Amino acid sequence: MFNKILFLISISLALGLLIHGSLVYGQSIPKTRYSPTEFIVKYKPGQATNNLKLLVLDRQKKAKNIINRIVFFFGDFKTRITNKKTPEDRWVRFESLNKTLGILSETNLSPESKQVTDLYVVKTNGKLDILKVIESYKQLPEVEYAEPNYLYETLELP
Repeated sequence: MFNKILFLISISLALGLLIHGSLVYGQSIPKTRYSPTEFIVKYKPGQATNNLKLLVLDRQKKAKNIINRIVFFFGDFKTRITNKKTPEDRWVRFESLNKTLGILSETNLSPESKQVTDLYVVKTNGKLDILKVIESYKQLPEVEYAEPNYLYETLELP
């Protein structure tokens, strides 16, 4: 009887060590970190704010000619009938939204690249929550997507 009890105790200890040894102890997954004052936005092709600003400036320069002014008038009339916005209307909307959200600047992520990506890092003044700013930007019809500027760190190797 003593041998059976000793055998059961030794089996229990051995199984306990096997199970305990196979448990994985790890750190909890850290919360994703992102910049509180920056986010990344990708505009639809040709819809970036700097393209829109150049278009508005070009239209203003061409509007000095009376014939171009008439062409713009009828073109804008057709645009408004179809419930679309003129470049000037879109520019005013961007300017007012940027002022409301505290947008300070936009930097193209590939300025020297020959391929236009319409991908920008947008800097804010940090007064508003960056996730709410991103949600506001996602509502714009010119924006393909907007996401936080995630912070990554390299690991040191011995």
